[in-house]
Amino acid sequence: VGGGGPGSRVGAHGDLSQRVADLEERLSVEVEELKRSLGVERTARGVVEEAVKELQAARSAHQTCRAQHAALTTRMDYLEGSLTKTDERHRESFDELRGLHDHVHGKVSESDRGLSACCRRVDQLERGVSETVDKHRTALDDMTSRFDELHGRLQRHHSASQERDAD
Repeated sequence: VGGGGPGSRVGAHGDLSQRVADLEERLSVEVEELKRSLGVERTARGVVEEAVKELQAARSAHQTCRAQHAALTTRMDYLEGSLTKTDERHRESFDELRGLHDHVHGKVSESDRGLSACCRRVDQLERGVSETVDKHRTALDDMTSRFDELHGRLQRHHSASQERDAD
């Protein structure tokens, strides 16, 4: 069985050679599988790195939007305050003009021409004040609409960023 004859040695070498060949073949297959796995992992890593870059760009854009949103809020507050003050001044001016009109009307009742000129001027001023107030209100409504639109876009962007971050 375990004799030391020359025939048994050749047989053992033949078995050993076969085992080495089998091992080499299995190792070769495993190496090829590992190479494919490594290629897949490298591709996946590239995809992940690209996604990270996109997320970083989105984050930067989001931070820019937040800064713009804050700036718009500040500007809207300023415009609302300014329009309120302008409206108050126009109302005061209008009240003043109305009082002046009443005074002039009482003083110049015998002069139709003077009265009609004064009435025309007050009417022009009333229209001017009314148009100015309307323009200011329209501008305020427009800015509010823009602000709401930007705020909605910012919220959608923020939600999308959170969803991507969650993934």
